[in-house]
Amino acid sequence: MSGKITFKGTPPAPKLFDFAKFPQQNFCSKADSDGNGHRMLREVKVKDGALADVVVYIEAIEKGKPFKFNGTDVHADTCRFLVQGGPSTFVVW
Repeated sequence: MSGKITFKGTPPAPKLFDFAKFPQQNFCSKADSDGNGHRMLREVKVKDGALADVVVYIEAIEKGKPFKFNGTDVHADTCRFLVQGGPSTFVVW
């Protein structure tokens, strides 16, 4: 099954975190920096009306295709953790 989750309205502004509070600020500033000493975290990502990184949860399914979970690999990329093979492609630190 596939589909498209849409978002109406204006997405919230990204949250900003001061790199001065990071133990490895020079290293971490290489990822998601606003160029002014802050780490940017976009919790809501919208492109052309489509919402990215969405998980849809359906309850009370009594039968259907079998599902086998093979685990999830998490990779560190600078100061971000990227999930491969799981429900999302990005996890907050």
